[in-house]
Amino acid sequence: MENNIRKRKVTTMDDILLLIDDLIDESDEVINNIKRKQVKPGIRYHTTRKNKLKNIRKRIPKILNKKVKKPKNPNRKSGFTIKKAISPELAEFLDVEDDTLLSQTEVLRALRAYIFLSEDEERETMKVWSYLNEEGRDLRDQNNKRNILPDDTLADLLHYDEYKEKVRNGEETRLRKNKETGEKERIVLEDDSLNWQCLTKLIQIHFIKVK
Repeated sequence: MENNIRKRKVTTMDDILLLIDDLIDESDEVINNIKRKQVKPGIRYHTTRKNKLKNIRKRIPKILNKKVKKPKNPNRKSGFTIKKAISPELAEFLDVEDDTLLSQTEVLRALRAYIFLSEDEERETMKVWSYLNEEGRDLRDQNNKRNILPDDTLADLLHYDEYKEKVRNGEETRLRKNKETGEKERIVLEDDSLNWQCLTKLIQIHFIKVK
């Protein structure tokens, strides 16, 4: 039985360029006809149309020559999700075995649970650390809940007193983007408040680097 199904023609970039060339030629013809008949209306429109088409034709090869970025590997883990060895001090704080491997994300969730855990918390990734806050403590600054008022246990874990001393002595710095120049610049910290950005930095000492 004869197959009458036609194969669909694959459109190539050459086909597109030829089509654009045809449109440019047609525009030239229309413009010349208007000029010969001394018809003014429409010339600007067609001239603009022609220039736009020429511009498109000029840009297409440049777009094709650009390197295509490789898609990110969805299975690749970021630094926050890679499990690492932790210090005995952190293991004791979290009440886990010394050889437990934890990611930074997991540790930050545990600290969040220790600082404050809502009674109606439904996320399993948070509830797994609920034993750290059975007392229902809330260490958030009630005047500014982005800041944390650590108790002695958390302050000792983070070596918070040492951090505050460094801030007072002008020894703590951080990079900040200059709004006027757009460049990053290093500034001296003057505020020793404990927020999540600061906490994330201070907890780094408890992740053991593999040599």
